[in-house]
Amino acid sequence: MSDHTTAAGETTGTGELLTALGQDLRAILTEELDRLRSQFDATLRESKRAALLLGGAAVLGGLAAGSSAAVTLRLLSTFLPRPVAALVATGLYGGGAVALARLGLTELRRAQESLPTRSSARSGQN
Repeated sequence: MSDHTTAAGETTGTGELLTALGQDLRAILTEELDRLRSQFDATLRESKRAALLLGGAAVLGGLAAGSSAAVTLRLLSTFLPRPVAALVATGLYGGGAVALARLGLTELRRAQESLPTRSSARSGQN
């Protein structure tokens, strides 16, 4: 049972059939890997902005924790008592950090939504 008859009536050996099957399988897998790589690259590009926004939030959060930035405090202390000036500076830096963190998390959620799930990848969807 090493020979098979094709639809055209030609006899094909098992080795030739397995070779053709292997080549077809390789082409399908290569195509699928290229598609997944493209999706992954797109997701990475979207995540880049989220990472930058979260990094900015971290920097501003650090400034909020150390609100002794000399210029800001000196400016505020010209018309406010020093403790109030420090409180205002901390509030400004903290507010900026919260705003950037919210934007970054929104971007990160959007990037996660574009990732294919395991069940959709198995069924060939998205």
